[in-house]
Amino acid sequence: LPLLEITMSNLAGANGEVDLQDFISRAEVLATTGHIVMISDYFEYYRLAAYLSRYTSARIGIALGVPSLKELFNETHYAKLEGGILESFGRLFKNDLQLYVYPARDTVTGELTTVATMQVASVLRQLYDYLVARGCIIQLDNYNADLLHIFSPDVLAKIQTGTAGWELMVPAGVADVIKQRRLFGYAGA
Repeated sequence: LPLLEITMSNLAGANGEVDLQDFISRAEVLATTGHIVMISDYFEYYRLAAYLSRYTSARIGIALGVPSLKELFNETHYAKLEGGILESFGRLFKNDLQLYVYPARDTVTGELTTVATMQVASVLRQLYDYLVARGCIIQLDNYNADLLHIFSPDVLAKIQTGTAGWELMVPAGVADVIKQRRLFGYAGA
């Protein structure tokens, strides 16, 4: 059962407040794809995995991009856990969860970053290699290379400034919903 998860913790502004209209707009847009949308407050993937595993005994897979995978290996996120990053990963992968990783293309160099080429801190390299070898981290190969230049902050900026072409950067039907409901500050033509 595919579901799209959106976390409120990522949308907090500098003042720690969530822009509720922006958040609702994001949920509405995700719903137009025809998938179930789950709203959470789980910044940590291991907490999301624990929540999902309460409701299924099936294997859980989480799709994410290379930038999110890099953040997953940022040890500062686990300072409050006694076991640090190892505790977090133990919780995340304990029920055979798999991460399916979408590659990223550097906008300046054009270089493609994949699971095989992603750089992690040297002290975490063996852990990373172990998780890849074990099949916990899997490279998605069925991606559309023509879409790798699209980043949501760029699309949002184009919508808000009225810059043409953003419609081609979102899934079919999403542009219509944004225009009809005037989401994300869309002012129209």
